[in-house]
Amino acid sequence: MADVQAPGDQPLQLTPKEEMETTLIQSLIASYFGITRQTIQDLVPKAIMHLLASPCNLASCKMTDPPGQLLEGRDTATARHEPVQAGPVCRAAVRG
Repeated sequence: MADVQAPGDQPLQLTPKEEMETTLIQSLIASYFGITRQTIQDLVPKAIMHLLASPCNLASCKMTDPPGQLLEGRDTATARHEPVQAGPVCRAAVRG
C-alpha cells in the first residue's frame, strides 16, 4: 500500500481499491492532456492559415468561372450540358 502524506498528519494508508482508483485517475488525466496537446497541435496551423486568408476576404478572391470554362467554345459548353439535361428525362422514361 502507498503512503500519502496529509498536511500536519501522519502518513495515510491507501487501500488497494484506492490505489487502483488513484492510478486510473492519473492515467485518465495524462490521456486527457495528451489528447488536448494533440488537438492544439492540429488546430494551430489551421488557425494561422485562417488568419492569413481572412484579409483576402475569400468571397472576393474566388473566381466566378473556373479557368477551363474561360477557354471553351459555345459548342463545347452545349455538349457538356446536354447529358446533364437529358438525365431527368431518361430517369422518367425508365420509371415508366
